Amino acid sequence: MNKTIKKVKNKPQKLLLLSFLAVIFTGSLLLYLPISHNGELSYINSLFISTSAVCVTGLSVIDVSSQLTVFGKIILLILIQIGGLGLMTFIGIIIWGLKAKISFSNQNVLQYAFLQKTPRFSLKSFILFLFKYTLIVESIGAIFLIIFSSDKNIVRRIFYSIFHSVSAFCNAGFSLYSDGLVRYHDNTGYTLTIAFLIITGGIGFLVVFEIVAAIKNRFLKKIKVYHSFLSLNSWIVINVTIALLILGTIIFYFFEPITLLEAFFQSVTTRTAGFNTIDLNSLSHESKFITMVLMFIGGSPGSTAGGIKTTTFALLFLVTFMANNNFKDVTIRKRRIPNSVIYQALVLFLLYIVFLFISIAVLLYTHPDIYFLDIIFEAVSAIGTVGLSLNVTQKLIASSKIVIILIMFIGRVGPALIFSILINPDNRNKKYAEEKILIG
Repeated sequence: MNKTIKKVKNKPQKLLLLSFLAVIFTGSLLLYLPISHNGELSYINSLFISTSAVCVTGLSVIDVSSQLTVFGKIILLILIQIGGLGLMTFIGIIIWGLKAKISFSNQNVLQYAFLQKTPRFSLKSFILFLFKYTLIVESIGAIFLIIFSSDKNIVRRIFYSIFHSVSAFCNAGFSLYSDGLVRYHDNTGYTLTIAFLIITGGIGFLVVFEIVAAIKNRFLKKIKVYHSFLSLNSWIVINVTIALLILGTIIFYFFEPITLLEAFFQSVTTRTAGFNTIDLNSLSHESKFITMVLMFIGGSPGSTAGGIKTTTFALLFLVTFMANNNFKDVTIRKRRIPNSVIYQALVLFLLYIVFLFISIAVLLYTHPDIYFLDIIFEAVSAIGTVGLSLNVTQKLIASSKIVIILIMFIGRVGPALIFSILINPDNRNKKYAEEKILIG
């Protein structure tokens, strides 16, 4: 037992994985209780819903609006919130709230969860900011959704608004309406509020934290700084996010007979949110392909979003320009990106591709009756933790549901995180003789 605990402490990634698994299985048991659902609900379906909630995906094998009771919907809401902010955030809040000393190993786990290890990174300050930021944004979102909601029942109006605010901010995509958000496709206020919540949750907590800190230092505290207003990471995240949102909106508006508002929302929601204001089955093949590309890219590091992330996409794009300096460095804004970061981006991309291909192959084998493009769409949606569906999920057999559960989990914790657990520390310092091979 002591050896096992020591191994977990020495490798905090394992603690992060085990914590996610513990919450998923606890949630599945709570949803499996008779008080949580109406009618029959198999355990595999409750496990699927719990995984989808904790991994903030939004894919569902049941109609949560009718089959889950109020208690079940509350459990679902809690699982979404835990999964969206990151389980280790809650552990950090509890430790700090109890005034307990945060050990070095716990700080490693939390910082690894946020993908941030910088010299000036204050864990306590960040956790406090994260808690305040989430509470403020979700509260503002809920208030606006209450205002713009068309529900006549005031109690349901309030509860549904709170639920959808949390679901949107956490990029979960779960909706308590059987038609998703199609009924609000022409409701500008409601649609833009959901879009705002999706973007603020998916842009990355660290980016917002840095922006707020920079504004305070420069304009309130009058602290003179001799560096750029934003770090290179935040600059890339913001620019890639804006570019993808604009490009996606233009493409959807061009290919589909929809309004500009619907095109914009479709561009936003494909970035791992999972809500829909239009019938996805009516989309053209071109739009479905673009949707899959955007789902695969996803949101930003350290956010509630999934996918390979905007920074990984940017680095892969920049690698194509390495020929300009004889394949030595990747540079941007007069800054050189370390080769180790480039390798991590390549490994992450390749692992996503490998897991995606395997899952697609299994799903195609188990469901020859389903159109192959719909299968691919579902798999990309699952590994990107998006939740958009072409009505394939509810047709899956038990073995196929397990495949989707696995890739949702992989998409949330990251293939690189799982891969890092398998790294042999004894081989890190070994260096072998160099030999070239032919390329192309």
